[in-house]
Amino acid sequence: MDDSTKLRASAVRQLARRETSRRDLTRRLVSRGFERDNVDEVVSDLARRGWQSDDRYAEMLVRHRVQQGYGPRRVLAELGQQGIGDAKAWLARAGVDWVEQARRAREKKYGSALPSTWQERLRQQRFLVQRGFELEQIKAAIGSVVGAEGDGVAELDNLNK
Repeated sequence: MDDSTKLRASAVRQLARRETSRRDLTRRLVSRGFERDNVDEVVSDLARRGWQSDDRYAEMLVRHRVQQGYGPRRVLAELGQQGIGDAKAWLARAGVDWVEQARRAREKKYGSALPSTWQERLRQQRFLVQRGFELEQIKAAIGSVVGAEGDGVAELDNLNK
């Protein structure tokens, strides 16, 4: 087999295993020792034929991360890392109720009872920030936050930036 046939076969095997972004497929093939120019040509051809699609990959990634309980910030970051353009449009198309998503993630980890102390509230808020949820989504998921001193809102505002 010549190099171009090996390259194409390697790319097709990778795509047969799972959806892959154009950027990731290119990176993997170059790391296996194939020349960048040849890789770009083969990946472009596969995309033209519909065998590789960033749209399919983005749809799969958004659906999978939502099922795992991640928030919009986390999903946007992953789409950006994979070179998916117009990542915000993919989130809008997903039609996810992010407040409900945050509520489910919180309940899965901490149970249905709302936090009774500000320390517990802050711990749950930090967890949701790390999962990629926005401040307003977190507040809505945990319940209304009273303006009392030490309720954790200022700390959460700092974490969310």
